[in-house]
Amino acid sequence: LWCGLVATGLAVVYQNSEAFALEVRRVFDQQLWLLMAAIWCVLKIIHELGHAVCAKRHGVRVGKMGVMFFLFAPLAYVDVTDAWRLGRKRDRIQIALAGVYLELAIGAVAAIVWWNCSVGFTKHFAAQVFLIAGPATLLVNANPLLRLDGYYVLSDLLEIPNLRAHGRSRLRSELET
Repeated sequence: LWCGLVATGLAVVYQNSEAFALEVRRVFDQQLWLLMAAIWCVLKIIHELGHAVCAKRHGVRVGKMGVMFFLFAPLAYVDVTDAWRLGRKRDRIQIALAGVYLELAIGAVAAIVWWNCSVGFTKHFAAQVFLIAGPATLLVNANPLLRLDGYYVLSDLLEIPNLRAHGRSRLRSELET
């Protein structure tokens, strides 16, 4: 169901790429930046709730939820550190990707809403939701080069805890030889 929804949302944007490109140009309108910031905040709270709900479903204790600053930008977080105690890798990866799954589903629904709306505020709002919940979350949260969701999934898949320290150590040894 999720795959079908996300594929439909992507197909809608792809098949209407010229119209969507015109809508994207409005993202740079300074009058709409406050709206974009509000959308981003709400989506990130939903993203973190996705991790928390999935962790609870797997019987993992959910710790604090809050906001920290990453590269001078506010970043919501939820502590699901105890997920590493789960025996099945699949369950840990589900928890790590739950926020991304949720945002991509929201982005797909936003793409469908955008396609079905006439020109106006709702159409633009849906386009902004799609951009933030879709491509932006993939570039940031699913990126294994940033110590966010994608990093933890890659670390689990490769079965290398503390992948960053391991990678730095290996890079240093390669540079010294």
